[in-house]
Amino acid sequence: QNHILGRILTFLQSLLGAFLIAFPVKYHDWMGYQRHCVDATVRPSWCSSRNDTASLFGSSFSLYGYIQDKHWNVGLLRYYQWKQIPNFALAAPILILSITGAYLWIKWSLATVYGKGKVPQRFKMIVWDWPRFALATSVESGEVTIGD
Repeated sequence: QNHILGRILTFLQSLLGAFLIAFPVKYHDWMGYQRHCVDATVRPSWCSSRNDTASLFGSSFSLYGYIQDKHWNVGLLRYYQWKQIPNFALAAPILILSITGAYLWIKWSLATVYGKGKVPQRFKMIVWDWPRFALATSVESGEVTIGD
């Protein structure tokens, strides 16, 4: 019974944490929408009619997203242009080292810690069981107790 109560408390704690993270962002967007689209005498063109009844959590309006799109030219996959090839060339050595290191660590961990001397051959074991095992052991090794 304590196990179930612990899971419920962990779930509620996670919900509270998510709310505390999301609330300031949504509040900022809502206040920006109220100021520029509802209370303004002249509405900017980016105030769309679908946001006329915007509530704090019911609107898809994003003031920050609009500013990124309009003034900074930031968006999904917009960074990947031909002129960025020198930046990717500069980053390539570190990316290759990082990917190689992660691959070798996973292979070593599968063989020595989880596979007891050999790399498991079953797909389910590599893709599902081992990541859960690795996460659980990393959490256990870094466990912090408060109040002891």
